[in-house]
Amino acid sequence: MKKFSLLLTSMLFLCLQIKAQFAPTPNNINTSIIRAGITGIGFPGSSASTMTTAANGQARLIVNGTLSDSTKGIFAHYVSGKVGLFDNSSQWLGLGIAGVGTAYGLAIAKNTNTGVFNLLSEGTQTNLIAGFGSTASTNTNRFKIRGFSGTSLTSKDLFIVNPNGAIGVNVEPLATVWVDSKQTTSSSLFRDIAIIGSQTAGSGSITTASALGNQQNTSLVFNNIAVEGFRAQFPDFATAVTQFPPTGGAVNLQVVNNPLGTTDAIASSNSITGPSRPSRPMAGWASVPFSLLPALVDRATNKQSC
Repeated sequence: MKKFSLLLTSMLFLCLQIKAQFAPTPNNINTSIIRAGITGIGFPGSSASTMTTAANGQARLIVNGTLSDSTKGIFAHYVSGKVGLFDNSSQWLGLGIAGVGTAYGLAIAKNTNTGVFNLLSEGTQTNLIAGFGSTASTNTNRFKIRGFSGTSLTSKDLFIVNPNGAIGVNVEPLATVWVDSKQTTSSSLFRDIAIIGSQTAGSGSITTASALGNQQNTSLVFNNIAVEGFRAQFPDFATAVTQFPPTGGAVNLQVVNNPLGTTDAIASSNSITGPSRPSRPMAGWASVPFSLLPALVDRATNKQSC
């Protein structure tokens, strides 16, 4: 009787332990399983202390991915096919050993389409790789950085890379680097490719700036003048606003739509302290009054708002 009582007590204690581990009971497939403490997957019972040490109080769910077969042991989300395969019937994603070379990180497969974000050993280096593609013979996939509006997944494409090595900013690339700088109702006035820098000059330094693309500023808009081309100057756009009296210089190589309704070309060098002095005026552009100083001030203000 004592032995039976002891056995009954042991079984009751075991049931209480199971209930403490999982609540409600895990054999009901329609009921959620709750585990309050650290949960380990792939750890033998004898390594419970190792799992706890590995968690170090930071992790609640730990998956052991150090199995002998490197294609196993990942933490995966499964939809169809087989986890670990990149074929036309498998859809899954996994964290851990990707099963492709020495890759370690995130692998995503949807039919023949793949995406990875992995650390990959390449020679003496271990590099972080963000990749995309398809196992199909013709890969037409794109890598996109997209701006969302609310919950929409079809909002503005900001950056696009195609598998041929072309890069597009705001647009599908039609050249190795393709930039769409069209104005929108919410864009700033200047939408160009701009560079600012600092260079050694004597015992000090000067700030510099150059821009390629839309060169139109507020004063030119007021006079119905559109300008596209290249501009290089010192100091940089923001520094010029704070200098008094302003000093520096600029060079322009631009195509201009002037108020007379014609399209002109201009190559000019300018002093920031005075009006423009075209070195090679063409098609009458020199006859159109143009002051560099207000253009520079407007540019600096708008560049700060980009």
